[in-house]
Amino acid sequence: MDVGLTFAPKSGKWSLGAYVNNILDRRYDVTRQTGLNGIFGIPGTPRMVGGRLRVDF
Repeated sequence: MDVGLTFAPKSGKWSLGAYVNNILDRRYDVTRQTGLNGIFGIPGTPRMVGGRLRVDF
């Protein structure tokens, strides 16, 4: 589950945003395969928190 929020004035000359990926910090596999010697999987990304600032000149 991902969440994002962006704030910008009506002029649109700048914006400020924040986001959280994997907000519940769940462990999951993007893909999983069974090979001859075992089970292989690609884990999903951990929780990541960040922000964005955009300015137009």
